[in-house]
Amino acid sequence: MSKETERIIISPELKQRLIAAKENGSIVAEKILEEIKKPRVEIMSSNLANNFCSKRCVSGQNEYKSLVIKVCSSRKDFENENNPDHGMPEAADRPSNQVQQSPAKFAMEFKNLTFSDADLTYFDSAIKETSKVTIKISNKFKDFERAYNGSNYSIFGDYKAPLHNSCMRYDNISEPAADFYKNFAGARMMIATNKNNEIVGRAIIWDNLEVWRYGSTSELLASGISFLDRKYYAFDFVRTLMLNYAKEQGIDMYKTHDDIQHMRETTAFHDIQRLDGRGVLYHADLNAECVCLKKDVPQVKWHKFGAPYLDTLPYVMYTNGRVYLCNYDDGVTGCDNRLATCRDTDGTADRSHWHVCPSCGVCHSDEDFDEDEGQRLSLCRECQKTVFKKTPFGPIFTGKSIKRRGLWLPASIAKAPYCDIAINISRLFKSE
Repeated sequence: MSKETERIIISPELKQRLIAAKENGSIVAEKILEEIKKPRVEIMSSNLANNFCSKRCVSGQNEYKSLVIKVCSSRKDFENENNPDHGMPEAADRPSNQVQQSPAKFAMEFKNLTFSDADLTYFDSAIKETSKVTIKISNKFKDFERAYNGSNYSIFGDYKAPLHNSCMRYDNISEPAADFYKNFAGARMMIATNKNNEIVGRAIIWDNLEVWRYGSTSELLASGISFLDRKYYAFDFVRTLMLNYAKEQGIDMYKTHDDIQHMRETTAFHDIQRLDGRGVLYHADLNAECVCLKKDVPQVKWHKFGAPYLDTLPYVMYTNGRVYLCNYDDGVTGCDNRLATCRDTDGTADRSHWHVCPSCGVCHSDEDFDEDEGQRLSLCRECQKTVFKKTPFGPIFTGKSIKRRGLWLPASIAKAPYCDIAINISRLFKSE
């Protein structure tokens, strides 16, 4: 392999990609930009290339395109008058005179530069974007709605990019998803965008979580914890940017594996301190293989309808007037009664056999049927007796009724403290 000192030529598009990759954290791009500023550069190349440009290789027939960047190398001879292409600078840009290689191989053309495999892998991904990626965290309804509408995504991404293959990216899903996260669950949203304000990454952030160690006996590891849920991204490097940003913003932990199978594996960004039973501070290990996460939800009264597909906290649980999301529902860690499961892609939750009595707040099951009528009733058996009277024509409502949140209800129930909880839970199963 020849070692030469050359004047290096970089095409405008390739230079812009290098600048963007540097802004997005690529050490490789940063060092290459410093190197090509020199009048002459030592290169290591079998074809003595000194002219480089980028080529976009795009595939895909749907609304999103898989993008791969190749660096095309060729030689422009500025000094040899006997060169057949002397005086024809455009000759070096002809495909027949070019050699295509990956961005990582291009980086290895420079003799004075050495990089780790991890740096080269990141560079291969970061060079696909032509602008700096901006990340923000928001709790605004419009940002939730925008992040769950695929028409706002960049059309370019990796092959089978998680963002482009998300089941929560359709028009009929975006509004109930935003409604759920903003008004029912009280979550925040991390959004990554390019210079065209196109979304290249998104993730849900949960605040004030309880973290329990899973096992035969439950142990509260920490509370008040913030958690970065599954990351959806167009390019691999965006995932790294999102993790770095979350750490900078003081997020405590994140979902280790970005898939639907691993609901219980977490990784902590930093040591979490907590008090033991004696009041002594110690570091809680949150990098456990199986932890139980609990998130109390405000389920405020203006939640309208529906629920999204939840990757990590799909179970809506209830105990003693407390509604919370959880990644376990087996009762081992104090997760008592599962009211719903948010694992459907149609914008609604799946109902379980447990129900909250809107009058007294007791959680009762499908076993509480009226045997004469065969109807499932949301009131528990004891509260049914205070509202209905049995007659030969079936149960008849007795007492005054009033309208609450668009529903006509017995006055005694409408004024009960658990009424809003029961209404909000029931709306998780409605599509509109």
